[in-house]
Amino acid sequence: MAFADVFESPLTAERSKELAQVLSAMQQQKYLRGSFRQVRTVKKINRDFVSTGSFVIADTLGILWNMEKPFQSLTAITRDKMLQKNASGAVSQMNMKDNAVFGQVSQTIQGIFLGNRKMLEERFQIFFETGKDGLWTIGLVPKESVIKKQISSVVLSGHKWLEKVTLSDGDGNPILYEFSKVEGGISLTPEESALLR
Repeated sequence: MAFADVFESPLTAERSKELAQVLSAMQQQKYLRGSFRQVRTVKKINRDFVSTGSFVIADTLGILWNMEKPFQSLTAITRDKMLQKNASGAVSQMNMKDNAVFGQVSQTIQGIFLGNRKMLEERFQIFFETGKDGLWTIGLVPKESVIKKQISSVVLSGHKWLEKVTLSDGDGNPILYEFSKVEGGISLTPEESALLR
């Protein structure tokens, strides 16, 4: 299925059960760990920026992004804060209560990666398609102008797990996340738990 095709398939009542099954499968594992490859395209300069690393998705706690290349950085996104640690060890933190817009965007990103159906239905127009090989694709278009300024659309796809997310920013620049070596049934390390508290 072509990337844009999903936006020709608004979610119908008949397909709603299939979507529920996909989102339920995304939420079955309490914790997921894997590798990611991120490609951020900046159209104005016709350039791609590629980074790689590992991630942890913890259902009620948040998301950890551990970028390893081209440089080291760690980002933890929880319901209450976003914490970033750079290669030199310097830490910056933003609390959601101090910035309502950032809080909304951050909660939205968390909801997307965690497959939070209630949040997705409240904040997005939903589009949905399935392919013959079991590939599912979800398209999301924000309803709220606050979110639209930061995220113009999102496409998620996968089979058993979430495999790809393409998030287009407010200027239409796509950020592609590709996930591999994904495993469930894991435990958090003490450091990961501390970052997500």
